[in-house]
Amino acid sequence: MPYAKIQGADWLKQLNDNFDAIDSASLIALASEAETITGTDDGKGISPAGLQAKVSSATAKGIVELATSAETIAVTDQARAVTPYGLGATLAKIDIISFVGKNLAGACTMTGVKAGDVVFSVTGQVAADVGDKSSLFESTITVNDQIQQSSATDLSTKVYMALIYRLS
Repeated sequence: MPYAKIQGADWLKQLNDNFDAIDSASLIALASEAETITGTDDGKGISPAGLQAKVSSATAKGIVELATSAETIAVTDQARAVTPYGLGATLAKIDIISFVGKNLAGACTMTGVKAGDVVFSVTGQVAADVGDKSSLFESTITVNDQIQQSSATDLSTKVYMALIYRLS
């Protein structure tokens, strides 16, 4: 709706007349934070505070914060979203390393791993040994260049592949 231009000595009256011309139907009511989160009322506007309350989760659409590459590499944050760049930085830290088991529990040589590296999975390289064998070995490397076999079984003739996430 066009409003009269305000000019001259009677500017206050003209201003009030313009405000009086605004009817309640042309005003936009603001949605509460709860209404913003549910998104059920399409007849109301959203304030910055209401928008901030619309946080995403695994079950709800909303605003999401992007993880930095460092946060993605740390693999500890469950609230931020990952960008392709962060995912690439994380994937670059994954290795597949082959090693031989041993007779009884103890250290198996796994050249290149460092204490703190995470063992995502272990599987056999021979068809008879394929499948998850992670329970036979430690899940976090505790000694450089070794993976600890926790199983007291004789695995000295078996060759394994470990998916390692390098935190170092």
